[in-house]
Amino acid sequence: MAERSTERGIGREASREERTRKGATHLLVIGIDKYQYCPKLYNAVRDAKAFKDILIKRFQFQEKHLVTLFDQEATQNNIFKALSELVDKVEEGDNVVIYFSGHGEYEKSIDEGYWVPVEGRLSQPGTYLSNSRIIKYLKAIRSHHTLLVVDSCFSGSLFLERKLRGVERLESLPSRWLITSGRNEVVSDGKPGDHSPFADSLLQYLEHNQQDHIPVTSLIEHVIESTVYNASQTPRGEPIPNVGHKGGQFYFHQRATQVVANERIAQAPDVQTKVVSPQRSWNGISRLNKNLLLWGLPLLIIMASIWIYQSIKSPVPILEPVSSHIVHGYHPYWMGGTYENYNFDFLDRISLYSYQLDPKTGSFTNAMEMDNFKVGDLVQKAHQKDCQVLLSISNHGRTENKVFLDNASGQQEKLFELLATLLEKTDADGINVNFEEMPRNYGEKFTQFIVRLQESLNSTIYNNKYAPRNTFLDFGSQTDSLNLKNEKVKTYLVHVGLFYHDQDFYQLEQLDTLVDQFIFAAYDFSKYDSLQIDGPLAPLETTDGKASTASSIEYLVAQGISKEKLILGLPFYGTVWGSASTEPFTPSEFLEHNTFGGLQRIFGKTKSLNFQYSETSQNAFLVYEASDIPSKKVDTKYRYLKVWSDDNLTLSHKYRWAIEQGLGGISIWALGYDEGLEVSNALQKEKESLKN
Repeated sequence: MAERSTERGIGREASREERTRKGATHLLVIGIDKYQYCPKLYNAVRDAKAFKDILIKRFQFQEKHLVTLFDQEATQNNIFKALSELVDKVEEGDNVVIYFSGHGEYEKSIDEGYWVPVEGRLSQPGTYLSNSRIIKYLKAIRSHHTLLVVDSCFSGSLFLERKLRGVERLESLPSRWLITSGRNEVVSDGKPGDHSPFADSLLQYLEHNQQDHIPVTSLIEHVIESTVYNASQTPRGEPIPNVGHKGGQFYFHQRATQVVANERIAQAPDVQTKVVSPQRSWNGISRLNKNLLLWGLPLLIIMASIWIYQSIKSPVPILEPVSSHIVHGYHPYWMGGTYENYNFDFLDRISLYSYQLDPKTGSFTNAMEMDNFKVGDLVQKAHQKDCQVLLSISNHGRTENKVFLDNASGQQEKLFELLATLLEKTDADGINVNFEEMPRNYGEKFTQFIVRLQESLNSTIYNNKYAPRNTFLDFGSQTDSLNLKNEKVKTYLVHVGLFYHDQDFYQLEQLDTLVDQFIFAAYDFSKYDSLQIDGPLAPLETTDGKASTASSIEYLVAQGISKEKLILGLPFYGTVWGSASTEPFTPSEFLEHNTFGGLQRIFGKTKSLNFQYSETSQNAFLVYEASDIPSKKVDTKYRYLKVWSDDNLTLSHKYRWAIEQGLGGISIWALGYDEGLEVSNALQKEKESLKN
């Protein structure tokens, strides 16, 4: 009997639709659990079938163009036969998607990776399917787009190690894309009866994404971000080199009858600071009819806020009217065109997240998204409502930040050159710097980078000469010199993101003289703490001496940051934990982060056993029977699922707290994560009340 294995290794709209190809979309799905001679898997077939089902149900795929090979059908001969049939029957206007879920192997001596068919034998590569042969089939298939999704160990070996060119967001160009569950590494099969971490993130995105047209790059970004949160593996998704990729992109097109509108579920709270009525939806407001929701919600929020505040021993004082503060929000590029629905009347600034920095070159790794930013209308829509737009630059990891900050004359100059082009093309208003996991002793180098960034942004090139900020330029008949005129050179904003786990590594007093605004990420405290005890991811205060929003703000101000320059970051997502106990702050296993919208879909219609507000942390806490949540099956040892998150009341409280403290405003991570759940509207009411 084969031993149990838990690793998958042996050891735009209508115009875009008009451009969509008319050909068929062929789907080949392969999944293997019941290996004859290799350790069995438990979720590969389940993952493959779920992938197949969601594509047939929601997208442009049809049963007549589907081939499946599961378990005993997935022999080496049958897989080669299915690939050969695709070579024969696929026409130039057709698209092809291939999914493989099973064991993978890698032969280091010859640098060759393999898929293992059902009859594959240990240490016998002749019984496998080599990557080089699979690539030959892909090269021979005359498709317009080909997408290969591989969930197996060492699947990253399918990529050739070469630098890839940027791609354009044009469905009309041919493409060859590959998504693998890991690099050249062992990957997880997940818990028996569940999905693998890779498949779970893939399926969740395809199932819940409401975009009519989902580009493969958006899928890739989500899968990478979600998987690395929940497993020790790093998925990879890129064009496949040397097999006919022409810079195009495959899209998953939703069936018109399957596009599901976002459901607005609201419940009115019988607000207490202890356990309250179990019939609770996620955002803590009872289900109301349409008219009552429209006219009664603001009043309910104000009354409920007063109620909960009165129950706290140290009541929140009545605030003086606030004349000016900033409401900033991040728009993650993987949220696509959701900015079409943003309330720009509420927002003062918005940051596109992000220019993904290549620390070795200073360029970006997401060329398609930067191209889309240049030609898109985000800036124009925001400017119509007097909302400023910043471009975020993201660089994560201590090594990556060292590499970039060590090279001022190379990478940094390249970055400044590209930023100048992007800002000019888009008419954006500035830069938001998000360098997370700063290395020790690099505070001075980061400060010098900000100095150089300011010098670059606050100059403009005209006839190869630089005009300082606030210079007036005459673009008249004289072209050989700079002349004064009543046309001011644009002044760009610079924001810097701060994270509590990095706060000791900055020269904060020096930065305060250089930076227009700091955005403090007042969330994810648990990410850098022990994950063995459940607790709030965004505590306002704590009773055990651990880091909190209040203590971090106090520290940053003490280190030299002006309060009015500090913007408080608020999370539009929460955490889910598995536990044997219904009590908070008890031994639990961290399971996932999820957006407000995602949490509502999972838990919103389920009766909670327990609903509490934590007075100190100002977070909502809910407990559910795991058996009541079929979409979130966990190991049987976890009888309960615990959810920690903010809601309308806690976010409103933190907003008021920030203004009371004299901070410069709030920031939202991330816009669109509430998916129509009225959370943004609740904050807007707070903003309006503070100004009245």
